[in-house]
Amino acid sequence: LESKHQTVSERSWSMGETYLHFAEVNRLEPDRNEFQMLLTYDPAKEAYSGVIMDGTSRSTVESTWSEETATMSFVATNEGGYRLKYSLRFVNADRAEAEGAFHDPDGNVVVGIEWVQTRAAD
Repeated sequence: LESKHQTVSERSWSMGETYLHFAEVNRLEPDRNEFQMLLTYDPAKEAYSGVIMDGTSRSTVESTWSEETATMSFVATNEGGYRLKYSLRFVNADRAEAEGAFHDPDGNVVVGIEWVQTRAAD
């Protein structure tokens, strides 16, 4: 079973440039939830932490950056114990490729996901 979505994403720094804000809207399904993610760097952990908001669902998120592979790895856990684990590899300045999976609270894969992000022309 394959599902296709077309989203528009915007990324911006907070006013004090402490937080990176990700906002996403699904243009093919305007009734779907809006997606928001807020990340900040934690120098003690040498990782990024934050929160994902998807409709009424909230998840904490931890992520790490690999300079060697140009990849950001994410683990997000919602209040029900479900986890989203994925990696986003930056191919070049205009393209990123992601793959991962949603896991139930017992660690079983519920669904695998993959997507491509392409920078829109100005």
